[in-house]
Amino acid sequence: MDFIKDKLNLLEEKIGGFIYGNTPSLPYGFKEKLVKIFPLIVLVLGFSELPYFGDSANGLVLRYIYNVTGNTYVSGFTISSFVYLVVIILELASIPGLIKKSRKAWYLLYYSSIVRVVAAVLGFSVFNIIFMGTLSSVELYFLFHIKDNY
Repeated sequence: MDFIKDKLNLLEEKIGGFIYGNTPSLPYGFKEKLVKIFPLIVLVLGFSELPYFGDSANGLVLRYIYNVTGNTYVSGFTISSFVYLVVIILELASIPGLIKKSRKAWYLLYYSSIVRVVAAVLGFSVFNIIFMGTLSSVELYFLFHIKDNY
């Protein structure tokens, strides 16, 4: 467990170093406003990712129906669907902590950003990799710039 924690801390340091060193910082007033509305943003993003999980869950139901009737059906529930479910749970679980401005909530969002990219890669979809990679990059940019407030 310490090995994984050490690797995650190293990844956090590298991402933080890149963001702090290569991106423009946010104005202080904007950071304060962002911290106030961040729980709402996370809530919207969390629910907007439900279709990624829902499509796969529908595929699972259809695959079960087709298997019972003797037909074959290619699509179905994938590992990336489970990983997207983890992302949604992490994001929604972080909302109470974001309201209280706890560091634990910040880490939940940080982990959800990392896991989102892993889910996109596991899905083997170039569009998802680009879209989720961009979404995670933007989220990490804002997360690291408001980290001091948590």
